[in-house]
Amino acid sequence: MKLTKEILLEMVKVSVEKKTENEKLTKIATLLTSDDLSNVEYGLFLAKRLGHEIELQKAPSGFTTIDYNMFFKRTSDELYQIAKTLPNVLSFDDEVKAITIEAE
Repeated sequence: MKLTKEILLEMVKVSVEKKTENEKLTKIATLLTSDDLSNVEYGLFLAKRLGHEIELQKAPSGFTTIDYNMFFKRTSDELYQIAKTLPNVLSFDDEVKAITIEAE
């Protein structure tokens, strides 16, 4: 197959679209794993607007900060994979696609 100018342009377009999607998911994941609860709530709002199903639950905790469990439903696999690698994530469970964060 000969690479024509049109094929190369299409390849670049697809690459840029994928990169922007990853950047968008990374920004949302950063909000979701913030230690500021208002940022977490904004991240939930943005994720839901993009069609992701995420559930936030207060986790049992005896400390001054509050731990939250976040469950990523079936449409949020890529977002979950990004979020679980971020620094504010205390733990994660790949089996149920859940992370635990600490927020105030």
